[in-house]
Amino acid sequence: MAVVEKTAEFNVSVEKAFGLIEDLGRWPEWVPPLTAVTNISGSGMGTTYNWEFKLGSLPKFTGTGEVTKYIPNRRFEVRTKGVPSTWSFKFADRGGQSLISVSIEYDIPGGGLVSGLIDKQLEEGVVRLRGLLER
Repeated sequence: MAVVEKTAEFNVSVEKAFGLIEDLGRWPEWVPPLTAVTNISGSGMGTTYNWEFKLGSLPKFTGTGEVTKYIPNRRFEVRTKGVPSTWSFKFADRGGQSLISVSIEYDIPGGGLVSGLIDKQLEEGVVRLRGLLER
């Protein structure tokens, strides 16, 4: 499995940042290759959903996901099937600002070949997330 990681500071409360990230239905707004999140069932730990994404020139991927760690305003993690991945988010309060660390561990066919693309899309995702949080 390959891993990409990014840490960024946002000019919003941890509560607001966590609230947006835990809202799986909004992920297509800030995760560049993600085209749909549907059939969300539950809330918090154990929430399940279906996803669909398109990564560069690769064929469209679909699968399921489940929230596997849920500590409000501190940790949020989902694991996906279809394309095995783990998305881990850690939150820290920096005096009214949020420090968010994200790690994506994934197993995409040709993983080593697409790791640069995944890293670039994570960077773009952070920019989109900033736009949603700080507007």
